[in-house]
Amino acid sequence: MLLAFLISLLFMLLSSPTAEANVLLTVQNSVMVGDIVKVTHAQLHFRWDNTTYDSDYLDNSEAATKLVDLLKAMGPESIDSVSVVAYASPEGVYEHNMMLSRKRAAEFSRALKPKLGNMGFPVNVRPGGESWALLVERVKADSTMSETARKRVLDQIADNSISVATRKWRFMHGSLGATREEGDVYHYILVNHYRFLRCLDIHIHYKEAEISPLASLGRNDKEDIVSPVDTTVIPDSPSVAKDTTAVIPGIPAVIPSEVQESPRRPVLGISTNIPYDITWIPQYGLTSVPSFSVEYYPAKGKYTFGADLELSHWLHPDEHRYNQIHNLTLWGRRYFKRTEDRFKGAYLLANVNAAEYGIGMNAGKGWVGEGIGASAGGGWKVYIGKHFFLDMGGALGLFYSWYDPYVWGNDATGRYYYDYAGAPEDFVKRSKRLVWFGPTRVYFSVGIDFYGKRR
Repeated sequence: MLLAFLISLLFMLLSSPTAEANVLLTVQNSVMVGDIVKVTHAQLHFRWDNTTYDSDYLDNSEAATKLVDLLKAMGPESIDSVSVVAYASPEGVYEHNMMLSRKRAAEFSRALKPKLGNMGFPVNVRPGGESWALLVERVKADSTMSETARKRVLDQIADNSISVATRKWRFMHGSLGATREEGDVYHYILVNHYRFLRCLDIHIHYKEAEISPLASLGRNDKEDIVSPVDTTVIPDSPSVAKDTTAVIPGIPAVIPSEVQESPRRPVLGISTNIPYDITWIPQYGLTSVPSFSVEYYPAKGKYTFGADLELSHWLHPDEHRYNQIHNLTLWGRRYFKRTEDRFKGAYLLANVNAAEYGIGMNAGKGWVGEGIGASAGGGWKVYIGKHFFLDMGGALGLFYSWYDPYVWGNDATGRYYYDYAGAPEDFVKRSKRLVWFGPTRVYFSVGIDFYGKRR
């Protein structure tokens, strides 16, 4: 905000002018792939934004134990191989999810593969990226979900006309709507499904179709056999594995025991107004008004809120020059575009401000006073890399001030006096008024975003 320049110019003119699911360890109907029969499968889960295996999380301990027991019961002569695909749930930034997927794959090799020992068959581990395909299967198999909610979710995932980033943004900002059964549909799938998408999806491939691997564990095959699951692949997402299958024996209602956490996102943007930091004022010369701006990014919606502070306190008594401006501005913005928790592009702006000032010129003439203002305008914000941004804009509005002019006495005292020629007893402080309507804010700022702490 060029308040320093405007106030100085005006007075110069005046002076001269889980849902913890059951253990996922079941057998699929015989699905031949060459001479190999796929057997599904165990899933081991990770906490949100975490890559360390925790046996106490959800049903990990029970599922891992039964997986090892199953492999031992089948024996190496019956097993062709074991494949493990590591996934991240699809909310948040794609690159970060790919990193989580890779680290979870490495975590299997570190923490779980040694438990299998040398059993005589290969174990293949790879990252699968974002688990859109698993989400499709879970939603299709969710018997408690209404058809309306299920159709909304599946239709938007299958819509290849939009990017994955756009789909995520729409999910988070209400495109799935609400239903009587689920309430907010996105919140429902976030709580009931997303936690199970952060997983190691483990498949056993065995050679003899007649072997019933669960029978040796004393379980009833008929109770565990399920129909083959549709392995739909989401073509517009490069992170979806091409050979995923999922079996969901039963999905309970919303579980309140674990609160869903939000992905890491920028919370604050801090910037400085370059033209305001280096300003040339007539009759004063080159000066600066130290300034910075803070913008708060809410988790939802397209509105942000912020504050500007300008604090100039330069004193040059020998030259009769003063530049004292203390200004606080509170403002709000409405962006037209928001992507992946980034507020960028065009926006509308409204702000109010309060200021106090003392401005002197080298001719020994100056003004001191206070004022308030309000204005509206617009601007544009663009990112440079991941953290840095440029922010530019302007506003028109009203600034109303009450002030007193003063002059230098040019006598032996060297003091300054209010520019008043009447009787001292009649003097009223701040009797002058200034009303300005026009440009009140122009800025070109450079800033940086700060992110919330990972939980």
